[in-house]
Amino acid sequence: MIFETHRPHPVPGATRAMFTSYPRLFSSARFCGFVFQSGFSTGAFFSIAVASTYLMKDYLGRSAVEFGLFFLAFPIGFSSGNFISSRLSGRVKVETMVLVGAIVAIATVATQDALILSGAVNPWTIFVPGGIVTFAQGLSLPNAQSGAMRIAPAYAGTAAGVGGFMSLFFAALFTELVGVFADGTPIPMIALASCAAILSLASASTPFVLARRRGSRT
Repeated sequence: MIFETHRPHPVPGATRAMFTSYPRLFSSARFCGFVFQSGFSTGAFFSIAVASTYLMKDYLGRSAVEFGLFFLAFPIGFSSGNFISSRLSGRVKVETMVLVGAIVAIATVATQDALILSGAVNPWTIFVPGGIVTFAQGLSLPNAQSGAMRIAPAYAGTAAGVGGFMSLFFAALFTELVGVFADGTPIPMIALASCAAILSLASASTPFVLARRRGSRT
């Protein structure tokens, strides 16, 4: 057994500071924009990912093997977005990357809506747009997390925790909503994904606009 060699050093008022950090962070419109964009972009992805299971099996009558192969579009899209995000880190402002991700997501969801409402319901119209939505999430999510942590450096740990919580919370929320509204058709999927994408764009616009205003004053 290896024992800890670092002696604990209690920080006076640490518990109180933990609770006061939340109002401090949520009083910032930029912080709220970043963390809610993370949440709603995750919600858009989960709306498509969760619905794709019953749409492939029950609505389209496809096999589990086909579902597994098409599902690869999601991790491929997210990893590709993350790769590009890492390459652009430090060269493009985080507000811009978050907004671009949100714009890509809403344009993709709108295209998927049009295709499905026109009757083109097949694995390609479910998973290709879904893969692009996860690509957009890969672009915006790391930057939204980074932007949230920069709002108040003294509370960076709390900000990171809130950002992670928002992603998980909205993933659970939209998963539940898909289950509540599921009727065996693609309509609940496109309705929920559209709602999440719109709110994601609104959230992403807040820190972008505020950054532009701050820049125009300098």
